[in-house]
Amino acid sequence: MEQRHKLLDILFYNTGSTTAILEGISGQVIEVEILEEKNYNNQSLSKELSWANDLILRITKLKSSDKNLSYNIVLYDPKQLEVFEEDFSQLSYPIGKILEQIDSRRIITRTSWQKSKKLNRFFDFTVFLTHQSYPVKEYYYLHDSKVLFYIFEIYDIENIEKLFLTNLLML
Repeated sequence: MEQRHKLLDILFYNTGSTTAILEGISGQVIEVEILEEKNYNNQSLSKELSWANDLILRITKLKSSDKNLSYNIVLYDPKQLEVFEEDFSQLSYPIGKILEQIDSRRIITRTSWQKSKKLNRFFDFTVFLTHQSYPVKEYYYLHDSKVLFYIFEIYDIENIEKLFLTNLLML
């Protein structure tokens, strides 16, 4: 149980690439799978982050082999992404790796355990989230005083811990 707390501390308080952290923990390459991407309208969030009303909501999962490690809810205003050359629609590699191209910083807004039912407000995670609650990190990426992405990372800490222990045994 102690190692689970240490793993959560690493995941919750790291301000770098979560994908890189998961690759280090698991000793394996992490893949990104897009579960859904759609237009999304949230006026209060748009106002709070100085975004337009027409946002993109992207749901992805990070996985290694057959283990799902995290689910990610990514919200962004496409107009804020003109600094990049990439077309972000259907982009299937980690956002953190894309952001290495520019000067940006991650601002963590909240880390907590959240009930699975609450997380379904963006996407029907019922098939994926089989426990009552999950550790979640909320944060945004800032570049030139503009918020580029708002992200919720939902960690499957049991799978992360199993991969960590397996990786440890292989050393």
